[in-house]
Amino acid sequence: MIFTPTSTSGAAAGAGFWSLTWLMVFKSDSVAHFCGYENSHIRDNVFSWVTKNKAISFLSTEVINLAIHWKALSSPNLMAFVLGGSLANFGWIFGVIPGFQAIKGLTRKAIV
Repeated sequence: MIFTPTSTSGAAAGAGFWSLTWLMVFKSDSVAHFCGYENSHIRDNVFSWVTKNKAISFLSTEVINLAIHWKALSSPNLMAFVLGGSLANFGWIFGVIPGFQAIKGLTRKAIV
């Protein structure tokens, strides 16, 4: 496979799309607080579940990723987008989220 600026841009766009999706989950408590829910623990609940079920989380995001971009099987540019999203999901599920929880120390008890 030859990496061209087009395929590299597609991979970066896919990684950016899924990173924005994970950042929306990360900021969900702030949005809930803005809407009037004072004691929301959405982020902690989601991150705890993802940490306990890493394989299911990764497979679920990949099913969604391929379902959204079904035509990626025939287009190299879309396939680069899908692969970039896959790398971002892997990084978030196996690296960023567990790292965040380790640094945070899980001060609040999450309800799962």
